[in-house]
Amino acid sequence: MFTYAGTLQHKFCSVAQCGVLIGITIGYTTTTAMSMAAVKRSNCFHKYGHEAACHVPNNPFMVIFAIIQILLSQVPNFHKLTPLSVIAAIMSFSYSFIGIGLSVSKIIGEGIGKTTLTGIPIGKDFTAMEKMWKTLSALGDFAFSYSFCFVLIEIQVRL
Repeated sequence: MFTYAGTLQHKFCSVAQCGVLIGITIGYTTTTAMSMAAVKRSNCFHKYGHEAACHVPNNPFMVIFAIIQILLSQVPNFHKLTPLSVIAAIMSFSYSFIGIGLSVSKIIGEGIGKTTLTGIPIGKDFTAMEKMWKTLSALGDFAFSYSFCFVLIEIQVRL
């Protein structure tokens, strides 16, 4: 039997969960579109040279990704597709190893960069505004990487 406070708590958790899921969906859609556009732009640069004007809009890729999301959301018992989880785990490990490999190769090629306690020093090639923007962008990346927090809300709803 639920009390009024329990019902109110469940409603709040449901609203919070929907808000988080909408934010995650927007984040993944824009990030995917930007990544797909970057791949297409990279292919253009490799084909026509780095001086070519290779402007690639993100909007068509957002529509493509949204259509794929809508189609996949129609699959019944989607959460029971074990091979999909295996593929996702393999891709996560692959991305991690690629990132580690690229980091190690950059350190081997250029050496360890000079930093200070507050990050990279501000110089003639790096203004205070650019440093602030990069710091805020990094904080946004951290927030985006913790998109699994909806699981905690789901646990709270179930308690």
